[in-house]
Amino acid sequence: MNFLLEQIIYFFINFIINPFTFINKINNIENLPFGREVYRIEIIDNIIYKYYRNRHFYFKNLNYYKILENYDFIPKNIYTNESKLLVVQEYKGKLLKVSDLNYKIKQKLLKLFDKLIECNIIIKDIYPLFFNRNVINNLTIINDELFIIDYGDMILASKTESN
Repeated sequence: MNFLLEQIIYFFINFIINPFTFINKINNIENLPFGREVYRIEIIDNIIYKYYRNRHFYFKNLNYYKILENYDFIPKNIYTNESKLLVVQEYKGKLLKVSDLNYKIKQKLLKLFDKLIECNIIIKDIYPLFFNRNVINNLTIINDELFIIDYGDMILASKTESN
């Protein structure tokens, strides 16, 4: 199913079931239950279980993880299961909100982006969510530390492309 259509159906059904709960949930969102490449995300006992939509997305994620795994802003993979297209990761906090961006966090965010630039890595989908402009997609925060939790839309640029 088309990811955008899936999001619209998800939002519509939840709004119809209980509009007040839905609006409150959207305004106070901390984590997303699915993504473009992941059909289900569960958080159990501070561990994240990501179930990928297909083998292509699953292996793309694992390949990008291998490139990024030594950076302190990437959650560690704990376990993978190819037959279930499952990646189990460390939980690294709630989605970053614009309101979290104090001076200290802004400086850490700039350092994170500097590290990506040094490595010629571009992550295209770090931006505010379309349904809640206060929440920044794919960045989480825990104990004043920032993490990139999804690198599916990553580009490895050559030096000439990145300049």
